[in-house]
Amino acid sequence: MALTGLVNQYKNRVLNIAVIIIALIIAVNIYKSQARAIAALRESKDTELKKNTVLTSLSLSEKDINHYKEVINKKSISSVINTIGNIANEAGVKITSLRPEQEAVKDYYLKYPFALSVKAKTYHEIGRFISKLEAHPDIYMVELIEIKNEAEESQGKGLVADIKVSTVLLPQ
Repeated sequence: MALTGLVNQYKNRVLNIAVIIIALIIAVNIYKSQARAIAALRESKDTELKKNTVLTSLSLSEKDINHYKEVINKKSISSVINTIGNIANEAGVKITSLRPEQEAVKDYYLKYPFALSVKAKTYHEIGRFISKLEAHPDIYMVELIEIKNEAEESQGKGLVADIKVSTVLLPQ
């Protein structure tokens, strides 16, 4: 009887303790699964942030490429000839002939060569002309240069330079 009395007296407490222990076990399991889900979400978030930074840099690169295409493709044959003439005037050389040659189609660009002859008094003037030409933002490349003294029977002393200059356009 003493045992039954003890059981009846502590029956509610034992039942309450058992319910609390079961509730704690369930809560711990729920916490662990939620912690794993949160860790997975954080990893996913970090991955997506890295993807966004890569996409942002690609977008900026694409904008730069489009800007360069606009800058490079703004020229026509007549504007190229005018630009070369202006650079020659600035450098103090005289263009005696300028003629476009056959364009060359490359994999990623179009190459437009020009053959020109210039007269100058000194090598420095020719060098200044070539330097200004290659430093121009429209992209001009001097591919060939041949410098010789002017013939004795011509009007004065000086130099004649035969130059092959190319410029490029990007296909649209």
